[in-house]
Amino acid sequence: MPGTQRIFTSDNTAGASPEIVQAVTAAAAGQDLPYGADRHTASARARFAESSNATSTSCPSPPGPRPTP
Repeated sequence: MPGTQRIFTSDNTAGASPEIVQAVTAAAAGQDLPYGADRHTASARARFAESSNATSTSCPSPPGPRPTP
């Protein structure tokens, strides 16, 4: 359409509540080991094992692209 401006931006441009910013800041404080050897991954794995009564291990990872229906 001539004369129509389209702006394609990410949906990740919204702000965050002060509580979320504070939690992310606290989690990022200091130094930690990378690639799953950090204290947050260890805590998540322990909580997963505790809640599932499983002896298996978990490996948290970010979600991939969602399939389109």
